Amino acid sequence: SAEDLYSLCLLASETDQPILSDEIIKILSGRFPDSPESRLLAPPADGQAKVEAYPEPGSFMRASASLEEGPAPAPASYIQTGSFIKEKNARELMSGLAAKGFLPVLDLINRNGTVYYRVSVPIEPSLNRQTVLLQLKEAGFEAF
Repeated sequence: SAEDLYSLCLLASETDQPILSDEIIKILSGRFPDSPESRLLAPPADGQAKVEAYPEPGSFMRASASLEEGPAPAPASYIQTGSFIKEKNARELMSGLAAKGFLPVLDLINRNGTVYYRVSVPIEPSLNRQTVLLQLKEAGFEAF
């Protein structure tokens, strides 16, 4: 699937295998030319902005006040999809969520000296919590 090829390409690029990454991009653009995954990996056409998987880091990355213990984001605003000690694991979940059309948010939480990378999905004002939970579950993600 386009999602699998996209994930493989990201893995190849993270392991410094540009030739493999280039081959995967060719396969993806040949088999799924109109897919969002293909657009994310394709160079921008003249006059078009590059498509980004994530917004600029400052716009989606929020940290609790100086990594101090504190209240979590309001439950009515976000649905948590994962919490990790390793940032890499949180980034992988974020990549999967973005590939399915969600806009994940990363929170850094300090609990008793341990930093946790918490991934959440915002609930748009036009949707309710149950709708977003169902969308996440149908896309194959755990949510709470």
